[in-house]
Amino acid sequence: LYLHDNPELGLNEHKAVKVINQFLENHNFTSQVGLTDLPELQTALRGDYNGTAQHKIAFLGEYDALPELGHGCGHNLIAMMSLGAAVAFSQSAPESWGTTFFGCPAEETIGGKVYMVEAGLFKGYEAALIIHPGGENEVGGTSLATHPLEITFHGRSCHIASLTDSGINALDCAVDLYQKIKELKKTFPKGAIVGTIFTEAGTAPNVVTPKATIRMTVRSSTVDDLEGIILPAIKEAAQEIGASYGARVEMHHYEPLFKDMRQDKQLLDLFK
Repeated sequence: LYLHDNPELGLNEHKAVKVINQFLENHNFTSQVGLTDLPELQTALRGDYNGTAQHKIAFLGEYDALPELGHGCGHNLIAMMSLGAAVAFSQSAPESWGTTFFGCPAEETIGGKVYMVEAGLFKGYEAALIIHPGGENEVGGTSLATHPLEITFHGRSCHIASLTDSGINALDCAVDLYQKIKELKKTFPKGAIVGTIFTEAGTAPNVVTPKATIRMTVRSSTVDDLEGIILPAIKEAAQEIGASYGARVEMHHYEPLFKDMRQDKQLLDLFK
C-alpha cells in the first residue's frame, strides 16, 4: 500500500527504493542502491542473499508510476510480488542456491532493465523471473520489440502572405509522413504497431512552420522485423518526403531498443 499511495515517476523512485531497501535488509539480504555510475541506474537496487552461492536466481521488481494515473500499470504490485518470492526462495532454497532481488527503475519510460543488461548486472544467473498483474492467471507471455523514434523536419519560415517567399512548411512534411505511415502499416508484418503524436507543430497560424516533430513508438513481434523492415521503411519515407519539400530531416531514437522477450520452456513447465 505504501508504494501505491506514494507514486513516483521513473528515475525519481527514491521513496520506493528506500522502503524496498529496508525490507530486504530486514530479511537478511545485503542491499545496495545505485549499482553503477550511469544516471539511468541511480534508483536501481540490488539485494543479495547467499550471494556467493554456486547457482543464483534473480527476481525482478519494478516500482515507477505513470503521470497523473499513478500506479496504473501495477508496478507497485510487481515490486512486492517479486520481493515476496525472493524472500520465500531465499528461505527454502538449498545452500548451493543464492537469491537476488533486482529493482529495475523507469520501466514506464527508458526501461531500466536495458541499461542493467548493458552493464552486465544479470550475468552469472541461472534465470530471471518477474510477475506482472493482469486480468487472468497465466504462465509465460511475451512482449513486443520496440524502438521509439523521433523525426524532425527543418523547413524555412516566412509569413503566409509573403509575395516573395513561400518558405518550406515543416508541418506539411510531418502531416504527409503521418499519412504515409498509415499506408505503410498495411504492409508491415502482422502485429506491428506504430503509435504517433506531434510534439512540435508551429507556434502561429500566420507563420509557415519552420520546424515540426513527430514522436512514435514502433513495435513488432521480433526485433528482426522491427530493425530490418519497419523502421527502415519509415525512415526512408521521411527522407523522401523531406527531399520533396526541400526540408532537412533529423531522426533519432529517444529511448533504447527493447528486444522481444524470449522464455525458457523448462522454467514455464516447472512453474505450472
